[in-house]
Amino acid sequence: MKILKYLAYGLGAVLVIFCIAPVALPNKYVVERSIEINKSADSVYLAVADFNSYLKWNPWTQMEPTANNTIEGAPATVGSKWSWEGKEVGKGGLTILALEPGKSIQSSLVFIEPMQSQASDSWKFEATPQGTTKVTWHNEGGFGYFDRYFGLMLDGMLGGQFETGLKNLKSLCETGKAY
Repeated sequence: MKILKYLAYGLGAVLVIFCIAPVALPNKYVVERSIEINKSADSVYLAVADFNSYLKWNPWTQMEPTANNTIEGAPATVGSKWSWEGKEVGKGGLTILALEPGKSIQSSLVFIEPMQSQASDSWKFEATPQGTTKVTWHNEGGFGYFDRYFGLMLDGMLGGQFETGLKNLKSLCETGKAY
């Protein structure tokens, strides 16, 4: 009987720790990766701002090529939107909010399934002294209370996907196959 009592106390302590620990975890995240591409900032910018090109290099299209992708609006304009729905990639959309041609893109990222969330997705394109373009992909968002545990793994998971996407973007831009 004493063993059951100690087991109950132990499980209770674990439950209390599980419920209190998120207070100490960040309620926001930032994931950012960069790469240098041997093309002009204007040409790399277009490969990101035009969702028709975006579909060729982003890691999620490669993850699930059979997902349903829909592009709305004129390419590379404020308000253009890419929506997706698939078994692996879930359901969501990316909408361009602001553009500075050849320099930056600001977008809103919304996930509907498998869980609802919103994030800010942005890009910077900077000419380097070596004649390349430094491309920086930045994503940030917030977490609900218990979702903060997920934040402990997010940079590793999403960062790896960003790295894959940036390598794909570099390859397509440098070989001229982005369009």
